[in-house]
Amino acid sequence: MGTVWNCGKSRKSNMSSEKKSKVERPLTELLKISEKGCFEMSKFVQDVYKRLNEDRKLMKEKADNSFFTIADALVQVMVRTMFPSDKFREFCGEESPSNINIEKAPYSVDGMELPPDLSESFKKSFAEIKKLAKSVDGEAYKELGVFVDPIDGTREFCTGLGSQCSICIGFTRDKLPVAGIVFRPIPLEEGSKLTYMAGCKQEGYTNGVLDYSDGKAQESLLTSNGSISKFTDALIKELDFVRYKAGGCGNKMLLLLEGKGTAYIQDRGVSRWDTCAAQAVIEAMGGL
Repeated sequence: MGTVWNCGKSRKSNMSSEKKSKVERPLTELLKISEKGCFEMSKFVQDVYKRLNEDRKLMKEKADNSFFTIADALVQVMVRTMFPSDKFREFCGEESPSNINIEKAPYSVDGMELPPDLSESFKKSFAEIKKLAKSVDGEAYKELGVFVDPIDGTREFCTGLGSQCSICIGFTRDKLPVAGIVFRPIPLEEGSKLTYMAGCKQEGYTNGVLDYSDGKAQESLLTSNGSISKFTDALIKELDFVRYKAGGCGNKMLLLLEGKGTAYIQDRGVSRWDTCAAQAVIEAMGGL
């Protein structure tokens, strides 16, 4: 069974009981910290993105033809630092690099080394992340899991389509998404605002900046930039929709909220770090 999303009207629900802590609305506070963190990390991500075309040593192509960059690994390191393991039930990230040096410059990951200016960029972002980590309550989140896709849409990030990638941070309780943020670290246009959405249905919280459609778009089914399944192709024809190609699971969820797509179906292999944050956000916004 695949993931199916459709965006409806926003609605709120009552907050269930939380583990006792000094934080009145703990999930909302967690999302506010995440938002600040994403803005800090985006500075480093943008610097790496601008350099990728001239320095391909900052990325690798895996055996399965997927991409991996030094930004993927170091953003995951920063998120894990922001939400330390002693304050949460579990942490699950997409990346699993075997050799990371973040102790001193030049910082490196699995043989990929940051040049001096990018090392300085990482150092500044990481310093701010460490400050944010201190603001995370030590008792409120012991039952929560953290699921992270540090650069969702890495292929797009590596091929000049960076505005389609996103940082996805989702939080779970009892194996279900309860809060999340999907954050595009690369602006849609040079100089434009960064777009994102954070949400928690349980606490009736949503916050973000979106690039809304003018409302003239034809009904469409969001798909990957690459090949699609026979089922998806047949569905597009049956519904008389147009196909809207876009990268990144999180990005496609934001496109739904922006009114640029009608629905998104992920009918092939998918991992929880792909969908956790996006599902929490779209449910908070009244979608399915």
